[in-house]
Amino acid sequence: MQQIYLNQYESLGKIGSGGMGDVFLARPINDPARSVVVKVLKPQKQLTKTGRESIIREMQFAGHLHHPYIVELLDRGIDPVAGPCLVYEFVPGSLLRDILRVEKRLDLPRCGWLLGCICHALQTAHLAGIVHRDLKPGNIMVVGAGTSEELVKVMDFGIASAMTQPYLTTDQLAGKKDVVRTQGTPKYISPEQLRGETTDARADIYCLGVMLYEMVTGQLPFPYEDVGKLIDAHLKAAPPSFASIQVFHIPPQIERLILNCLSKYPPERPGSAGALAKQFGVALGTDIWDATRPAGVREVVPLAESLPDMPEISSNEMVFETDAWMPDAIASMKLGGFLTSIGATILDTQPGKLDARFDFAVESPKSGWLGKIFPKKSTVPIRIRLELHRPNVSEGKIHIRMIMNATEELMQRNSVRTMCEALFAELKKFL
Repeated sequence: MQQIYLNQYESLGKIGSGGMGDVFLARPINDPARSVVVKVLKPQKQLTKTGRESIIREMQFAGHLHHPYIVELLDRGIDPVAGPCLVYEFVPGSLLRDILRVEKRLDLPRCGWLLGCICHALQTAHLAGIVHRDLKPGNIMVVGAGTSEELVKVMDFGIASAMTQPYLTTDQLAGKKDVVRTQGTPKYISPEQLRGETTDARADIYCLGVMLYEMVTGQLPFPYEDVGKLIDAHLKAAPPSFASIQVFHIPPQIERLILNCLSKYPPERPGSAGALAKQFGVALGTDIWDATRPAGVREVVPLAESLPDMPEISSNEMVFETDAWMPDAIASMKLGGFLTSIGATILDTQPGKLDARFDFAVESPKSGWLGKIFPKKSTVPIRIRLELHRPNVSEGKIHIRMIMNATEELMQRNSVRTMCEALFAELKKFL
């Protein structure tokens, strides 16, 4: 009996498997002539925090991305037997990984064409505040490979991150060492991911640089099998010049652009996917950005994003706001120091949100003259929520909103309100 996913999609068999999930070809029961792809989180990964976070991110981010060069998410849900499932359009084609295995290197016009398509897809994701973080030839499907109709579909946003909502883990906030859990493919990963720093659009530019190096030279810039050596090279080593690996047919301006993409620090790379495609086109003597623009897709101009609507302040909370300029790794260190200094307990962290509890000692006078001399002391919990948001994905500024919540009776006390103001002042010191 064939597996039925989400009560709608009949499995036709497994067609692939990755670190996090298995991929099945399927057909909708109500439309059997049509094919779809069902991605299922592996059972052992469903039990891990990393696995759950990965599938939730992919459900969230892929559902917001609609572009001819990005594989379309059609459905998603929790199957009672298989668990979390993502249903994608079926894209017949060849993975860029497999094309490179056979052809080794691609001619420059073809590289430019494929790059233009990929950059259009990434520009859309980046303007939506989403960084892919795992770009590699195995996540690029080439449709019509080798024909005049060749185009790409970017796949697998499983470890994508939102540039606008910093995610600070409880381990990072607690200041534990070696808590950076790097996700990504070692051969293509950016140095800032390895350093545990904030990732923005330029992390994907680095991955593209590795792919371009491979596409035009036939080998990776750091072709090591040992993961430790590979990571060290991404962090510290300069990629070999083309001449040093006996590649002499690539124009110097193309080589310089690819090596700029492989710079260790984001400011040294092209500032956007669109800028990379345009610079590559100039070096080729053709406008690949315009040539690969899909019909009917309007050019999106990046704008500063508005902050989430401020909810009406209730009588049992106090709200404070401030700005800070820092990467996520620094924010985790400073906010962790703040929470430790006041003795707060972290309750939960989500992208853009952090909940904590602070136990505040208050005095509740007993009745009679003895109670006035020896008031009864008690501890009451005050909930602290920190909301973090990047108003503009191209800047390092984080807008921080601090909300302190307790019972209405408690929040009316001057001592409690003064304490809340003091906590906010303490937070600003750490920032």
